[in-house]
Amino acid sequence: MSLVSLKKRILKLLEEDEEFRLVVAAKVGLLKILEKLEQHDRKFNEILERLERHEEEVKKIWSEIRRIWEEIHKIWIKLEEHDRKFNEILERLDRHEKILLRHEEEIHRIWKEIHKVWEKLEQHDRKFNEILERLERHEQILLRHERILEKHTRALGSLGEDVGLLVEAFLSQRVEDSIRERIRDEGDKLLTVRYRFMVNRDYEVDMYVETEKKIYVIEIKSRPSVRDVDKLVRIRRYLSRKEVKEVIALLVTFKAKVQKRIIDKASRYNIELILY
Repeated sequence: MSLVSLKKRILKLLEEDEEFRLVVAAKVGLLKILEKLEQHDRKFNEILERLERHEEEVKKIWSEIRRIWEEIHKIWIKLEEHDRKFNEILERLDRHEKILLRHEEEIHRIWKEIHKVWEKLEQHDRKFNEILERLERHEQILLRHERILEKHTRALGSLGEDVGLLVEAFLSQRVEDSIRERIRDEGDKLLTVRYRFMVNRDYEVDMYVETEKKIYVIEIKSRPSVRDVDKLVRIRRYLSRKEVKEVIALLVTFKAKVQKRIIDKASRYNIELILY
């Protein structure tokens, strides 16, 4: 049978035989369904592959999310610590603000006191300048007085020398009378009395008295000193080496002018003190 006659017979069967038509329709539909299923299988497999890739990506993403969450947790803990520290800092700042307020009040009070002190210093400056002016006037007056005092001092010095000479002359006369009386009482004989006598080129005494038995070296001072005692000690030693006579050293002055150390030294070296 040719292909053309076969097609014609099939078409006639489709038109006349309902059962054949249904079988052919079912057959044709099943093939389409199978084709569709194959397409769906391919797509499903593609979807599965994509899901697997997605799952791997999701796992990676979830792992990253967990890591990020752990970091967030750590950051959260640090933030809580920072919050505590921040609160502590705020409390300290509050305390510092209170302290600063007190300090500001205290500084304000101190500044007022400084201002008062400054005003007083200005007053003192004015008074000090007034005092300086008065001191300058006083200095000028004192300079004039100093020049006058210098003149008076020179005059008094000359007068003091004159008085000292008069006093020593008076004492010399009294001493000479006392020595003469002493010599007579001792049964000795006066040989010579000399004033301002040079024992040698180094030593001079105010009075030198020599008797048959003794030599008296006498210093007559209106204001005696320890040096006068030392001088008499040296002169007596010098004469004792040269003379066979006993050498007696006397220091003559006023009782009110003798210091204790002069009396002690004169006593230690056996220097006689004659006090009027």
